[in-house]
Amino acid sequence: MRRDKIKSIFALSGILTVLLAVLYIFQLGSLTKTMYLIRDCSSKIEEISAENDMLEVKASQMSSLENLKPLVDGLNFEMAGKIDYIRVRGEAVVAVKP
Repeated sequence: MRRDKIKSIFALSGILTVLLAVLYIFQLGSLTKTMYLIRDCSSKIEEISAENDMLEVKASQMSSLENLKPLVDGLNFEMAGKIDYIRVRGEAVVAVKP
């Protein structure tokens, strides 16, 4: 009777060991897959950051004054000649008569 208990304990411990080994292998595979995904995402983040930097430089170049003249010429604007300003005397623009 005692021998049967020892055999069942050894059998249960063997089954438990195999079960834990299989579980460990699955967890190791999952961890490896996650690490590859993290590496891929990190490389994509670096690529997108570099592309963003290039686009920021392009945007600043496109909005520079050198590129504004061809845009103005394309919209058929004309250069202003002499500019006359109206001078307002005093502080008020509009005066109310009593």
